[in-house]
Amino acid sequence: MKGRNSNNDFVSRIMDAFQKKKRLHTLMMLHSLGSFFVGLIGYLFPSTFGWFFLDAKANSLGGVARVVVQMYCAMIFAQGWIILNLTDCTPKVKKTVIQSYFGCFFATVIALSYAHMYNDGTMSGGFMATAKFFLFIALTVGYGWFALFQPPEVFNVLGNSL
Repeated sequence: MKGRNSNNDFVSRIMDAFQKKKRLHTLMMLHSLGSFFVGLIGYLFPSTFGWFFLDAKANSLGGVARVVVQMYCAMIFAQGWIILNLTDCTPKVKKTVIQSYFGCFFATVIALSYAHMYNDGTMSGGFMATAKFFLFIALTVGYGWFALFQPPEVFNVLGNSL
């Protein structure tokens, strides 16, 4: 039986990822992985994007909607690549991108709130719509915390340590 190595212990790795100096890096890596997953699935199977708006009531998308979803998902996938490689940039570039993501996700939360309140059939309030809404709130809060409340030193400590 092998002895426990604290570097390989799952709980230790999770605790390490959420240390004060690594929280921003962890947020960015989780965002990157999510972007790769959503972008790839949405690009290859655009009809699955109906789940995010109509909770699987729309099994297929029309021609224009299909192309728009594929273009959007290609951008989401590229966003994952940008975030993954952002750790090697200067602190000013990192802060600018993080502020941009905060603005983007804040605007997305406003748009989603408006779409749900307008109740024109664009979106349902089912499981996927609720999960999507809370995901964008979490991204807004996460990036907002770093964009608005963290000192400049936070942007100096990022690295490929995760």
